[in-house]
Amino acid sequence: MSWRVVEMVKGMARIRKQRGEPLPGKMGREDIGQEKGAFEEFEATSLYCPRCGRAVPVRKRLLLVLIDGEIYEYICAYCSESLGSKTVKGGEQVEVLV
Repeated sequence: MSWRVVEMVKGMARIRKQRGEPLPGKMGREDIGQEKGAFEEFEATSLYCPRCGRAVPVRKRLLLVLIDGEIYEYICAYCSESLGSKTVKGGEQVEVLV
């Protein structure tokens, strides 16, 4: 990093401290509960493919529909290798008629 970037970051930290704002990476206990809901579900855009030998874009394919959710499979966009799966719990209940 250049000295200009370091001085700029230090200056921004001083301003935040004067305003009473939390510094980046230093959250108080009261902030933890607010941030908890921000990352409830992740969506993969690229994963490592052992066949291709690098990180590649992935496609998400619906693999199975269950009563309590759905299972998705992540597939390599280049060689169609299965790279992983994800289970999504359904928010709404589905009625099954037999």
